[in-house]
Amino acid sequence: MLKPLRARPTVTIAAPGQFAVPELAHDSRGGVVLLSTGAGYDVRRWDAGTGEPLWHFPGTDLVSAVTVAHPAGRGPVVAVATDMGVERLDADSGEAVPDEDMAEVDTIWDITSGPLPGGQAYVAGAGHCNGLVHHWDAATAQPLGPLTGHGYPVKTITSATLPDGTALIASQDEVGVVLRWNAATGQPFGKPVHGPAGYNMRMIALSLPDGRAVLASLDMNGVLSRWDAATGEEIGTPLELGENATAVTGACLEGDGRLLVSTLDGVFQVRDIVTGAVTNSEFPGVNPAVLRRPDGFLLLAVSDTSRSGMRLYDLSPTSA
Repeated sequence: MLKPLRARPTVTIAAPGQFAVPELAHDSRGGVVLLSTGAGYDVRRWDAGTGEPLWHFPGTDLVSAVTVAHPAGRGPVVAVATDMGVERLDADSGEAVPDEDMAEVDTIWDITSGPLPGGQAYVAGAGHCNGLVHHWDAATAQPLGPLTGHGYPVKTITSATLPDGTALIASQDEVGVVLRWNAATGQPFGKPVHGPAGYNMRMIALSLPDGRAVLASLDMNGVLSRWDAATGEEIGTPLELGENATAVTGACLEGDGRLLVSTLDGVFQVRDIVTGAVTNSEFPGVNPAVLRRPDGFLLLAVSDTSRSGMRLYDLSPTSA
């Protein structure tokens, strides 16, 4: 049985008038990129150590998600999914990088990024029209070709590295079908996986210490499903968490994979990714984002439901 986690508060970030949804990533120097979005057009970056604002990008299109890509030969790039396409921002300055190929392509509901052989990187977006997954070179914004096969709008997308080194893109449409592709070649990977058809809200990938990669998906009815990313085989039985469950992310700590599931009650649960067992029943905050620190422990960022802004914590296992 997994040990419960202990959360030690570190930083509180006030964002007056903002419902701030956090996103965490590493920068090119091993530091932390802490971003926030909300129910609007803006993207902000914050200092994860002090909570001070670093930059603010006032967009003109409605933001749905962000990811941080690491192309070779330059600093990290923030790719912003919007109702019109994708904006690229310099992660250090927040300045826009103009891209005609990405800016007005489709409504992009979700976005992901990952490494390619040779040090390159890609960005992939879940498209609304024609069930397309859009796929670009993160450094140049050149299209790598749309990934086809979905018959319905694609609602969520994620990326993983498989035990053999394959860079994998996995996407899920609004009727629950999961398709996988080799990110380097654009070729389909394995057979379609059929999850619950409850208008899927979020799918994440988590690489476990034993080398396996797991996909976990949460639909709007609160059904949490898990699959082996390489084989497509279901892991356990779907967990019926109820419509109160709204968001999910994943993390590994001390050799174990965990899912963090937030609820409408303003708290989130921590669950064993394989068994589904609850290890922590109530942590304050919603929309959790997690990043592994150099010391092996975890940095946690959550939306603060008691006030506008975010809270940061250090996560570590208890001795229990």
